[in-house]
Amino acid sequence: LSGTPLKTESECDRLSEGTTIGTLQLPPDGGPILLMADSAPTGGYRRIAHVIAADLPHAAQLRPGQTVLFSKTSLREAQQLAREQRDDLKRALIMAGLSPAIRTVGRQTLPAGAH
Repeated sequence: LSGTPLKTESECDRLSEGTTIGTLQLPPDGGPILLMADSAPTGGYRRIAHVIAADLPHAAQLRPGQTVLFSKTSLREAQQLAREQRDDLKRALIMAGLSPAIRTVGRQTLPAGAH
């Protein structure tokens, strides 16, 4: 991400901590870094925010130089948006003639409920 560098209260060294896809880190230069699927599992920069699961597909499609705005979201709202996204995907699968009740185990595809 690029833009006006963000400032923090202190620039102390930090120990590495676990990170996940969607973590927004802030290195000492103030240029935020959004961690995606290709990121390491740990990082030493300050973690300042996290992109909710429902917005990760949108974040993955961002282009260099594209503007992105972040807003505070409650856990309840993030969970609701994830449920809506899951339900939308199920409807799309049904409309495409595919069963949303299929799961993949290893290389074998089984109907839901099969053991």
